[in-house]
Amino acid sequence: MMNYFADAAFEFEASPLETIILEGSHIERARQLTLQIPNEARQWQTYLNALALFAFEEWLLERAPELSIDRKQCSIFQPQYANAIEAVCNFEVQGFKLCLIAMGALTDRAIAFPKAAINLPEFTAHFYIVVEVIEELEQATLQGFARYDHLSEYCRLSKLQAEPNWTYRLPMAWFDSNCDELLRSLRFLQPGAIALPPIPRYPPATSPAIHTELEALLPQLQSPECKLWDVLTWEQGAALLRNSELLNQLLVIPPKETETAPNIANSQTRLQRLKEPLVNVGLW
Repeated sequence: MMNYFADAAFEFEASPLETIILEGSHIERARQLTLQIPNEARQWQTYLNALALFAFEEWLLERAPELSIDRKQCSIFQPQYANAIEAVCNFEVQGFKLCLIAMGALTDRAIAFPKAAINLPEFTAHFYIVVEVIEELEQATLQGFARYDHLSEYCRLSKLQAEPNWTYRLPMAWFDSNCDELLRSLRFLQPGAIALPPIPRYPPATSPAIHTELEALLPQLQSPECKLWDVLTWEQGAALLRNSELLNQLLVIPPKETETAPNIANSQTRLQRLKEPLVNVGLW
């Protein structure tokens, strides 16, 4: 299998990639969305993810304007999810669910993918798309895509285990760099051709014990320095994502940190810092 992945990596690098120029309106909109994220450790990834989505939409408009786009459930426009899952989930094109993950300059043969976007039926996608965003050059490049069924099989065969920060390190060799194939699939396949795990009609309720645990941990989780995986078990994290009431409370700044007039100006300063190189401290 490793030889196969090595060969696939060579093919990946040899394939042509799709690059999109980012407009000023895209950058400003991404900044505004980022202001809704109180945890500064996750702001930069949210910013990149928003730019990846806008670039992908531009690419679709140019290459396949006939395909329908549905943003209604898209996580990047729902701060509680953008704050908790560092990927663009539940974006729909032609009835297909898409998940986009943005990266800065790709220098590794593996990419960190949020466990929630692959393991929780509420956030799984028919297609997973990797987008390299070079913000200082105001451009994005579609690096590759993978079908859910293929990605799941690769994970099963390789016995892939999640990292402590709730991500999977997925080899770039698992992603097809020929984006024409993605367009063909969106045009000619039906969503039912790629089976996704069913979303429970009645999502499992958070057990009273876990609910109590999460409520007790909320002040700690609201801290700008908080890393969710350092505080919660994966079971608790999954329960949190299924509890919209508690998830929304992560966006509430504790009273002692409530912004006054001078602190509102600090929000603008945070926007300026988005222009500076930042280190991505971790993904879901």
